[in-house]
Amino acid sequence: MVRGAVICGVEKATTSNLSQATATPAHYGVCVSERYSKIHHDEKDIGTHPALGLQVAQGQMLWMINRGDLILSDDPHTVSQVIMTSFKEADSKDRKLTVYSYPDDDDRPTTITNSLDGKHLPGHNFARSQVANSSIVELKVVHALEYDLSEIPLKSLEKSKGKDGTYYSIRLKLSLTATSAGLDCTLSWGTTELASATEPW
Repeated sequence: MVRGAVICGVEKATTSNLSQATATPAHYGVCVSERYSKIHHDEKDIGTHPALGLQVAQGQMLWMINRGDLILSDDPHTVSQVIMTSFKEADSKDRKLTVYSYPDDDDRPTTITNSLDGKHLPGHNFARSQVANSSIVELKVVHALEYDLSEIPLKSLEKSKGKDGTYYSIRLKLSLTATSAGLDCTLSWGTTELASATEPW
């Protein structure tokens, strides 16, 4: 009886210090344009970057966090990605980056058009997709991170001559942090936070 009590006491002391694991309920990512590759992309997605003149694959889904990833209660999991967006001086500086989720274990969409019953969604970077407005079939909008670039001096940005004028390009960092409570999304430029949001599990 005494030995049992000792063992029980040790177990309680040990388990109270253990981390709890939570599995992420979905895949999380964003829609971007990537440098075109014949190996990885479909020709129908080819477009031209307006600022750099590069051939890009438009509307590609970039999945940053996978469904079923285990997150320890005392060790959040953060994945960051550099996102570049370009604009002309007269363009609106109010921007939006959309974070999507996909809940199934089936093959997740590789492009935005694979998951639409029609066309373009907000948050597509570089060039616009050639699809027309409609509703989401498989993807869920987790957050639409709205941000304003008007306070960022143009002289600090990359400048290039595009086909239809001068463009400025800015590299932003998108960080998705999975915690035991939910998903934290943060968009920043250097040390400046531009937008943030939290989605509970």
